[in-house]
Amino acid sequence: MKSTLLALFAFGFVPFLGFTPGASGAVITTSFSTTAPSEQNSLVRVAVDTADLGTSYMMRHLRNYTTANDRWREIGQSFITPGTQDVMIDGLALRINDNRDISGIARDFTLTIYKSGAQGLPSGDAIYQGTGSLPTSLSTLGYITFQLGEEVALEGGVQYCFQIGFTAEGGNAQLSFAASKGSLYAGRSFYYANSDSADTAALVYTSAQRDLDFAVLYTPVPEGRTAFLLGGPLLLLAVFSHKLKSRAAGAKA
Repeated sequence: MKSTLLALFAFGFVPFLGFTPGASGAVITTSFSTTAPSEQNSLVRVAVDTADLGTSYMMRHLRNYTTANDRWREIGQSFITPGTQDVMIDGLALRINDNRDISGIARDFTLTIYKSGAQGLPSGDAIYQGTGSLPTSLSTLGYITFQLGEEVALEGGVQYCFQIGFTAEGGNAQLSFAASKGSLYAGRSFYYANSDSADTAALVYTSAQRDLDFAVLYTPVPEGRTAFLLGGPLLLLAVFSHKLKSRAAGAKA
């Protein structure tokens, strides 16, 4: 009986063990495509028409050769999780607006997700942080997909923001991301964070009142799998109960 119960527990509940908040140190993989993110796999999708593209904002890392200080500019975007149910996300996609130099240190980045405070800016501790390397080949107005390496839990109806920036010290690097001329949605806005030193904790946040062309990605659960996950444990309980009754009846006979 003990082995049956253990098997029942494993079979019924293991599929949910991966549903945990994202943690620091995840490895992010990236890819580049000229095809826009799929609406089907986008929990949130903000699409900026090419005719509506305004000033593009740069993610950059510049070495000041006079002071020997490194200056960072990280870019970010806030969004609201639709609905009231918690959801798991597994990636982000951002549209770039140029193909500037990303050689050397320019390819290494850190991506962080926070809950948002006023004006969509980061508030509190990060709920996820991962590092990765940008694709080796980029072209204007294509999309970089960032696979987070693990699923990240978000609460329904809550505002979050993601922030991305170069991480390595030394050298110069910059990459522009496509942004709208004006803010597309209330409560969702683009921002950037500047630092004039190597202390990234001293980043100064500025809301730009615009929106990036971006998508928050997730993997929809197929209907068959949903029914299986919900009904599988109950079915096993029914089978197990039937076996116990059969044994009891046989013992009485």
